[in-house]
Amino acid sequence: MQTLHPTPSAEAEAMTLINATVDEHADGVSGQELGKIVQKRSEQESSAEAQKHVSEWISGIQEHTKGAAIKQLDDGIGGLYDGSPKVQIAAETIKVRTSVKDTLARTKEVDEHEKFHLKGDHTADMIQGNTMEGNSVVTIGGKEFDETALIEGLTVAKTGDRFVSDQYRKYKQDLLSSIAAAGINLDDVEQAVNKEKDLRRIDDAAREEEYALAA
Repeated sequence: MQTLHPTPSAEAEAMTLINATVDEHADGVSGQELGKIVQKRSEQESSAEAQKHVSEWISGIQEHTKGAAIKQLDDGIGGLYDGSPKVQIAAETIKVRTSVKDTLARTKEVDEHEKFHLKGDHTADMIQGNTMEGNSVVTIGGKEFDETALIEGLTVAKTGDRFVSDQYRKYKQDLLSSIAAAGINLDDVEQAVNKEKDLRRIDDAAREEEYALAA
């Protein structure tokens, strides 16, 4: 009796080809370059239906990784900004796990997250709040923040939290709760971190001192 094997869906076929190609070529290439490689391979190896999914993936990846380099990064890292002019997007971020649609949504969020770091020059030095000790750089609404919690909380609040870790969601929630308690808003935090590089603008003690001097 002949055993029948189910035919893989067109999207599963596309996923296999995309992921294999990403594994082979994600060594610092751009989305544009990688898309061309995947397209050429798809035309040679994929069914017409699978090519539709491949084309959707290529268009989205090329759109959402403009100005970025796609690289093999450490496990658990979706993207990276290290102070260089170009952000890095992990190969694992752009690989298809469940669907092309989810992959593109994840890639868009990661790209926006890392480019927010780039735009805000988040590796630059900042002036700390007035009464800081240890790793804390600012106190907002009675809660102390170190630099990672502050910057990542701001970045996640501005670029989305669907695909970040629970820790990063906590950074966001802690920051939003604290600024509400302090009577300031997210734009104040962005101004202090991204533009002025001066956390006294949002620090409890510094704001209280400024208010006292103005009274």
